[in-house]
Amino acid sequence: MGADGARAEKLLEVDLATGAERDRPDAGRDGDTGAGEPERSHDGTTLAGNWSGCLQRYDIVGDSFGPCQKPRVGDWPPSVDATGEHIALGTDVYDGSLQFLRRVHTTISENSIAPTALSVDGEYLYLALSKWVLRSRVSDGALLDRFAIPSEPTSIRASPDGRMLVIVENHFSTTSTINTVDLR
Repeated sequence: MGADGARAEKLLEVDLATGAERDRPDAGRDGDTGAGEPERSHDGTTLAGNWSGCLQRYDIVGDSFGPCQKPRVGDWPPSVDATGEHIALGTDVYDGSLQFLRRVHTTISENSIAPTALSVDGEYLYLALSKWVLRSRVSDGALLDRFAIPSEPTSIRASPDGRMLVIVENHFSTTSTINTVDLR
């Protein structure tokens, strides 16, 4: 994301070798990405962004953004599996071409925002809700189980090897709490 002024809600590409900067007007709606942050697949081939009502996939190898799709829910941040085969916005799961697959079953309302993470293999969606993590199966949306965690997270991610969840509670001060959950 750009840092200031007119570029504050634009995606900025930086060539780390040369320091050259380039705006990406093909990201979001006419270059407007709002305050959303993209999420990368574990293999590094895909980015997904939910920007100002524009769900979009970026193919890193082809250096191209796909067309904007209107997500079924609002400003949920995306979660991406290892290869970009599945992308989730909250409890809604999309395939790699951003076609809606299903909503997984949970105990929260459709418009509530809670941190989510797709498993690396795309089989499960983890939803952090208060001091619980709910695990749902992506293939049929079934709620499988839940487990308690020690804090109320603001972020949840699966490790690249799929063996753990990393759960962060941001205290919006100088400290944060980081917990890990062994999934083996």
